Amino acid sequence: MLKELNSLDLSLNSLSGSVPEKLFGIKTLQRIDLSGNRFSKEIPSSVSSLSSLVVFNVSNNKFSGSIPKKPKSLKNLNVGYNQLCDPIPSGLNRFSSKSFEHNKCLCGPPLANVCK
Repeated sequence: MLKELNSLDLSLNSLSGSVPEKLFGIKTLQRIDLSGNRFSKEIPSSVSSLSSLVVFNVSNNKFSGSIPKKPKSLKNLNVGYNQLCDPIPSGLNRFSSKSFEHNKCLCGPPLANVCK
């Protein structure tokens, strides 16, 4: 497995299935773009342990479940156009509502819909 990699761009490849947990074992990753695929299941929670991650884009997939807590270094986030649910983690509410749009049942700030 790669031990040093700064950027991973697998966007627009029609990839499907779940994202391997090992992918997020590369601690040097600063940018991850998995957008425009058909990934499903949940976003691996191990993404939270990537302390160098600045950009995380998993938009336009079929991810379900909740959004993992964010790495502290995150500056750009897009999880829009998936099937995500549950409240948005409080550390992510500083991002624009566009980062979360068109999901199945996400709720809480910055979105207008209130969690029940």
